[in-house]
Amino acid sequence: MYVNANCEKFKHIFDMKRLKSYSDMVDRDIEKLEEIIKKLKNYQMAIYEHAQAVANTEFKSVVTLVRRRDYSTNHVKYHVQLEMRPNVSTDYIENERVYGFYKHEKMFTGRERHLALKYADELAKQYHCEIERKGFYAKKV
Repeated sequence: MYVNANCEKFKHIFDMKRLKSYSDMVDRDIEKLEEIIKKLKNYQMAIYEHAQAVANTEFKSVVTLVRRRDYSTNHVKYHVQLEMRPNVSTDYIENERVYGFYKHEKMFTGRERHLALKYADELAKQYHCEIERKGFYAKKV
């Protein structure tokens, strides 16, 4: 949907057909903008309704401990996060992955592996939740 929205100079034009075409362009742009405003207001209302549903949703706490290798430097990094996952029946809604939010996020270098494990254990004990490990090839903690 293209909206011209150009306010070109017209005082120097004395051709009625050209002035009429300018006026028609403005009318079309106004109609398109009114449609866009209506769609955006409906979209905003849908966001508000979803926000109300999210406010009433229960969340599950999960500590995620992710081991990743930085491809540019080939160094190992550990990401420890307290993830708040919504208690919903599916992992995908409208073909999109369901996302929660993170309360605590901390990154450790490869040499700080034991600190990362200790921090993950502390978070799990503090929030009474399980630890989910990703990127490890060994057995669970």
